[in-house]
Amino acid sequence: MCDVCHDSLCRKLFTMVWGTPRYGTFTFISEEELATLGQVEQAVQQFKNNYIRDDMSLFEKEMVIIDYLMVHVDYGDENVSKSHWAYGALVEGSAVCEGYAKAFMELAGACGIETKMIIGKTYEPHAWNLVKLDDGEWYHVDVTYADTGSFY
Repeated sequence: MCDVCHDSLCRKLFTMVWGTPRYGTFTFISEEELATLGQVEQAVQQFKNNYIRDDMSLFEKEMVIIDYLMVHVDYGDENVSKSHWAYGALVEGSAVCEGYAKAFMELAGACGIETKMIIGKTYEPHAWNLVKLDDGEWYHVDVTYADTGSFY
């Protein structure tokens, strides 16, 4: 059983759990990706100012983040490195699963939502998130599949 979400399938599916970038316990980021963080931070702050209110629950914030990413990001080219970064999703509007998951982590972290990124395998290598909501429980969030309509 998984120590994070208590799902019995996690040990079979997941290979790595990352904490929220710059808000959590572990981050892997290239020098090239690091150079884009200023623009990512601007996009995150703009999102927060335009869409998030102080009186919203964590669940409400989560749903606004998911809706925002579904509207503003298109599924990208996996051969383009920026598609794997929060920058690709939040600045260029194009990302693959890793970029969606990193963008979700950036937005959620800025909104006070504890989140983790899962790198694992469904039918192919894939990335998605776990979020800890108002009830203290962890929930899986997969914005990529929600946006593309692909579910495994």
